[in-house]
Amino acid sequence: MKKNKSGVQAFFFSDWHLFHPYSRVKKQDILLTCACAHGPPEDIHMVGDIVDFEFLLHRLDKMLEKGVCTRQQADNFQDFLSLLPRKKHETDFNPHTHSRILDRILTLARGGTRVTWVLGNHDEKLDSLVGHKINDIAIAHEAIFETRHGGKNPSVNRYAIKHGHTFDPSYLRRNTHWYQRGSDLLDWVIERDMGMQKLLPSWDFQFASFGKKAFKNIVGDFRKAAIADARANNMDGIICGHIHVSDYRLHQGTGIVYMNCGDGFTHGTALAYRRDGHWSLMDAKDIRTQFNYVSTLSPDSPVHTDTNRFMDFLWKQALDRHYGLGKEAQPCLTLVA
Repeated sequence: MKKNKSGVQAFFFSDWHLFHPYSRVKKQDILLTCACAHGPPEDIHMVGDIVDFEFLLHRLDKMLEKGVCTRQQADNFQDFLSLLPRKKHETDFNPHTHSRILDRILTLARGGTRVTWVLGNHDEKLDSLVGHKINDIAIAHEAIFETRHGGKNPSVNRYAIKHGHTFDPSYLRRNTHWYQRGSDLLDWVIERDMGMQKLLPSWDFQFASFGKKAFKNIVGDFRKAAIADARANNMDGIICGHIHVSDYRLHQGTGIVYMNCGDGFTHGTALAYRRDGHWSLMDAKDIRTQFNYVSTLSPDSPVHTDTNRFMDFLWKQALDRHYGLGKEAQPCLTLVA
């Protein structure tokens, strides 16, 4: 059977921050729908910060501190979500729709799509699973994607896939004063954005533009560090996430292609490598306008039992790492075989 040349061969996305109240799951659903419009992709790379374990564990710490729940009550992921307090702008948060996004990805993995989860700084609690395949999803710190062009003697281009948090300058890394200040500022900005969306339905906060203006030097330094890393490892290009600013450019000095997925947290952007050999930046807003795509997520749609078991398993791994059982704790892989 001939492959549809207009379809997506490989789909790359990052920073969806699932189970964070402000994550735009409807935009993520539109991106997935578009990527599968001409048949399932052969490869999906989740380029870090897919599930926001950092946020969830921070909330759990606060809940334990205030006596909202006990450590035992939080052991089951679904039970924990039901106890999760809602802040002022989080009343519309429905964890079920976040589970439905994972449900779609796991369904693609079961159907034969190669799915790789490259860990970021918000889901690094899963690092004990690196090198393992859980429910047909390979867990890794980094990956390589190859493209081939030509007939009998094809040229091969190799692209490194890294979330990008290791490219941060030292003063912006975790557990530093500026890291916490930046995190608090981002929460404040997004909360105000949520309030504006309720007042003005047409409001569409452009965090990418905000980021480019307010953090221009940081974004530029990040790009330079990513390109230098790709060059040092003899790669033709690099695919990142982390800074929530989508990008595709050829670095003139080195010939290295720098690509950034952007995010599914505020914008709904991703990268696609198409079967005709071309790269493209995908934007949920443009897709919705051009093709009249709408999200099919519904609170009434059931979530596959395997998806709930998958998240419960990952949650237990994150809890073990967070509360000090350490990397030595071996994952019980049979739970999700």
